[in-house]
Amino acid sequence: MRELKFRRCTNDAGEEIYLRYIGLKDKNGTGIYERDIVRKSGHMCVVTQLVIAKWLIEEDRMNSSMSCAEVIGNIYENPELMEDFNGGK
Repeated sequence: MRELKFRRCTNDAGEEIYLRYIGLKDKNGTGIYERDIVRKSGHMCVVTQLVIAKWLIEEDRMNSSMSCAEVIGNIYENPELMEDFNGGK
């Protein structure tokens, strides 16, 4: 059984948020947590939720093959990346 790991971060309102480790690492060996923003093949995606042992990624719908992806932040500590992700909306 895999150990549960969490990473703590703070949102814009100053509230502590706990992000759950998904059991995968990016190309740099960085652990990937839910709500991380990752870049793969030039596309930015957000890790959203666990569904039947696979992680869905918004937009790209990538599966658990993250060995060529790179964690570039998360939606709470790097909201400016979401502006880029949403096309500046």
